[in-house]
Amino acid sequence: MRLRQEPIALMADIEAMFHQVKVNPEHRDALRFLWWEGGDLTQTPMTYAANRAKSNFYEDYVLLSVTEPKEAIIISRQLRHLLSLEGFKLTKWISNDKEVLNTIPFESRHAGVKEVNLGCEDLPTERALGVMWDLNGDQFAAKVQVPTRPASKKGLRAVVRSVYDPLGFICPFTIKAKLIFQDESRRKKNWDEDITKQNLHKPGGLGCATSSHLHHFCDAAQVAYVVVTYLLLVDNEGNARCSFVCGKGRLAPLKQLMVPRLELCAAVMATRADQTIKSEIGVPLEESVFWTDSMSVVKYIANLEKRLHTLVANRISAIHEVTEKAQ
Repeated sequence: MRLRQEPIALMADIEAMFHQVKVNPEHRDALRFLWWEGGDLTQTPMTYAANRAKSNFYEDYVLLSVTEPKEAIIISRQLRHLLSLEGFKLTKWISNDKEVLNTIPFESRHAGVKEVNLGCEDLPTERALGVMWDLNGDQFAAKVQVPTRPASKKGLRAVVRSVYDPLGFICPFTIKAKLIFQDESRRKKNWDEDITKQNLHKPGGLGCATSSHLHHFCDAAQVAYVVVTYLLLVDNEGNARCSFVCGKGRLAPLKQLMVPRLELCAAVMATRADQTIKSEIGVPLEESVFWTDSMSVVKYIANLEKRLHTLVANRISAIHEVTEKAQ
């Protein structure tokens, strides 16, 4: 999510990092990289690159985004220097900005970028933590391949599990494949038995924002329940911009539940998504708003007196724990 926040994105890898390293608390102050805003030494220094390193590493990969190429150039230099002090070499650098890439030493660039003439050729498509990233268009993409697996439960499960989609970009498509798998399980089909004919042919930067809100839309049907989250940004002139953050979908359990209870499950999933996004996105948020088309869910949440069925009560408790009724 943080890689997508600002227009200039950077990614790099620590070379040959096979061990996790922990620095004793009493030694950490000696490893801070101090930065004075605007070069004014009278001001309180900030641990600029250190904060970037702390919040933007996933295992041995650093992924971050900033507003301007100049800022990206400064941060990439600081990170290379900061990590080199302890023997870590940042390599395989890629960015969606050619000006930034030009400042990265040639030997430290990603192999796919090394082959590109930055003066006249388009940037390639690389992977950011397993997700395809079209650097030239600065878009995430999905590579579609015709499945070579047999049209059986075993083959379908292998295809579904091979899809890596952490932010739910293609959830509307993968949920359909999961529905087919569940239907075949309900029919008690063997793993290597051909899929039922009717199933085989089923169609398948923040700018100057003055306020930021998360809006979670949750819904359910008899077969599945889903949530999709958008970030709403409004500037000081009242202009609004809405961006997709992530989506998630789950199949309804084989033991059939009534739709109102599935709608409640979707609402719980929305509150959990809210907690995860708020802890990771790194954007100051004024509030989160939850949307449902189920009056049953609204009444469940508003009910503070009537004794409820255990399944409902547990889910209502989970919602009340992290949200206010007005949300």
